[in-house]
Amino acid sequence: MKIKGAFAGIVAGLIVLFAPVTSDAAPAPVKASGTSVCETGGRGDADYRRLCMTPGTIPDAAELWFSVPRGVKGKEVRDGYSRRSVCKFAREFGGIRAAAADLFYDVTYDNYTRDAYVRGWIGTFAAHDCKAMGYRV
Repeated sequence: MKIKGAFAGIVAGLIVLFAPVTSDAAPAPVKASGTSVCETGGRGDADYRRLCMTPGTIPDAAELWFSVPRGVKGKEVRDGYSRRSVCKFAREFGGIRAAAADLFYDVTYDNYTRDAYVRGWIGTFAAHDCKAMGYRV
């Protein structure tokens, strides 16, 4: 059991480590008022989607999930912002995949064109991470 958890952590770390680095070559266009499309636009705007959103990849999902602090065992609180808290109280929110997807809904919706894809992978990383930390999933 512990070997599987360690293996899942190693695989997730390698995915993040060897992920290709992407950067936006073109700066966001500036409107006459001095604000960029990224500040004033929305998901439905073609310029906003083209310049301010990325497709979303598996390494993005891993980076988002593992950016949440791990927390301390025994100090989990229901509304706490730690991976251990999400794992412990996930059943109240419909399971670990649903709880992890809900945690990152706003971030993925605003930043990725394939937001559901990224949230699905976040749920996968969350499930494996919770198992590795000893929580029932």
